[in-house]
Amino acid sequence: MPKALAADSQRGYALLEWIDGDPVTVPTAADIAAAAGFLAAIHALRGAEDARAQPPAAEACLSAAEIVAQIERRLARLDAIAAEEPKLAALLDGAARPLLAQIGAWAGAGYGAAGFTFDHPIEASAQTLCPADFGLHNTLRRKSGQLIFSDFDYFGWDDPVKLTADFLLHPGTLLPEPLKRQFAAAVAAVYQGDAGFRARLAMLYPLFALRWCLILLNEFLPERWANRLNAGIASDRDAAKQRQLDRASEWMHSLATGFRWFPYGE
Repeated sequence: MPKALAADSQRGYALLEWIDGDPVTVPTAADIAAAAGFLAAIHALRGAEDARAQPPAAEACLSAAEIVAQIERRLARLDAIAAEEPKLAALLDGAARPLLAQIGAWAGAGYGAAGFTFDHPIEASAQTLCPADFGLHNTLRRKSGQLIFSDFDYFGWDDPVKLTADFLLHPGTLLPEPLKRQFAAAVAAVYQGDAGFRARLAMLYPLFALRWCLILLNEFLPERWANRLNAGIASDRDAAKQRQLDRASEWMHSLATGFRWFPYGE
């Protein structure tokens, strides 16, 4: 990761090492191994003296009920503008809400059968330090080939299931199936001390997938467009909204036909 050179906690500034590298556009098996190794190193720090002083990760999901609540909050934000966006309203009412009801009921039944409590946070021993928003989209490759992982603004304690699902699902870097399977197997070994990890991942993965479908629709939110304008990014907003609507619709259709099984298990 980039070296921290200096910080001013009073003003909220940090000075980090400049990384001369390129985005990881074509990931390899070695990249997946490096990512899993990085997570293993962070997981090993959970017992360090200062570890418990770390806050919860951004949008931490320590219970299955919290994932459902986050989805419902995202739906509410999109609902607020859906009256002026008929295509968006149709997708939310025709696909997103039925999927939430279906998947939520299925996951709830699975939790009950496994002896888990849907609305109870996982034990502290199952939580880990998570570099939230972790993935190859926040990675640079040095000229030497070494990977540098960055962007830890959301770092904190969380269920490693969320970290794993987000890595596999993040639209910023669409991984081929063999690399997804490699990553899933590698992190299962990293978190093998958590007896419920594999079962939670299998049952909660489709909820995280639905959450990502709604994240894709952030393009409709006025604040997202304002941020783009402030950043000097010029684009056709209607085209951007339609592109993300099509993408979310495709993801939801795929999810509707196969959410009852986790594709990267043994």
